Amino acid sequence: MDGIRASDEVIDEIAHIAMLRQDAEKHGGGASSSSEALRKLHELRDREQKALQQTETPAIHQANLDAVAAEIKKVQQLSGSGGRNAEHRNSRPRPQQQQQPGRKEGGGGGGHGPSRNKGRRSSGRQGRP
Repeated sequence: MDGIRASDEVIDEIAHIAMLRQDAEKHGGGASSSSEALRKLHELRDREQKALQQTETPAIHQANLDAVAAEIKKVQQLSGSGGRNAEHRNSRPRPQQQQQPGRKEGGGGGGHGPSRNKGRRSSGRQGRP
């Protein structure tokens, strides 16, 4: 906004949330730390939106909302969720397999076919006393 920056209280709260997230990541809670930080940031955003609706001077609350939105975007990018839908978060794109010209499906006939995972092979007796 026009030279108006977020309030010190909101800046401090954003910094506190970021500090807690970083501390949790150091102790092995990467995904949960990001989701907890996002939850707290969304709560802060909701409070600021409510304050924006109830005030006669909206500039400071709009600056607060902009600061919170920027932090939400940052945490989403760090966690890899980047604003995607929840059902797409855990799915990875599968590469399209292209068949090479002159090759049969399965690769059995000539040349080298695709490697197969034959699993673990046991030797000796299998689970018998």
